[in-house]
Amino acid sequence: MPIVTAEASQSLLEDGTYEVRLLSVEDFYIENHNPDYGDGNVLKWRFEVVGSEDDEGNPIVLDPTSGPKLSPLSKFWQWVVILGGTPMVGEDFDTGTLIGKHAMAAVAGKALEGGAKGYPKIISIV
Repeated sequence: MPIVTAEASQSLLEDGTYEVRLLSVEDFYIENHNPDYGDGNVLKWRFEVVGSEDDEGNPIVLDPTSGPKLSPLSKFWQWVVILGGTPMVGEDFDTGTLIGKHAMAAVAGKALEGGAKGYPKIISIV
């Protein structure tokens, strides 16, 4: 059996605000979800961090989620508006119209034990 040394995780991005481009919005089901927070059905958003690459030269893509309900007080509505969409209560909205749109995203790595940062995630779209 090999013996290996455990290393601290390094985040792909420093905490900060980055330009992002929307690649897709898809229906997604969270397995083993907490029933206190809904039925597990969410939207998975895929954002490319513009001008950032991982160690292998691939674009860094972050994939936050939002609830699937589009209402004026929801994160979903807020993100649609920030990306230039104009949702209207009582009318369907095609998220495909947002693909390729740019915004700014506040990004932070989840704090881990020992002060290390985990995988970066989008905290908010601004």
